[in-house]
Amino acid sequence: MHDLKRYSWANQTLGWSLHRQGKFTEAKLVYERALPFFINVDNKKMQSMISYTYSERGYNEKAFDYLVQAIRITFKINDERGMISSPEVMGNLYKDAGETETALIYYRLASENGKKMNQPVRYNKLRGDIALLLGQLESAK
Repeated sequence: MHDLKRYSWANQTLGWSLHRQGKFTEAKLVYERALPFFINVDNKKMQSMISYTYSERGYNEKAFDYLVQAIRITFKINDERGMISSPEVMGNLYKDAGETETALIYYRLASENGKKMNQPVRYNKLRGDIALLLGQLESAK
């Protein structure tokens, strides 16, 4: 009951499980409840998870704020998954806002990280997203 590190991990697992089930509102509540514990035990990786849930629910301003932190955190701690996912989600936010050029910058960053980290599936998906944004349908295939 008093092990904050385990408590933060339990909440992270619950939040991610709810997120993957499409229960974004519930996931957001779990992450928000757990955020002080993540901060208390210096669990930077988990602090960035909340941004994904906000973006999925359309809370774009909140998602943006958390994504700025997530990008800083994931690059600082060299979190390979986060160094691809955080810029990708930021690209999605900018794309949804109609800011294609800025979205491309983030997609390219995520793509290059995917390539460097030998993540061919993520790399190819991101390259396809970039081609779609540029209207290059054949390249997107």
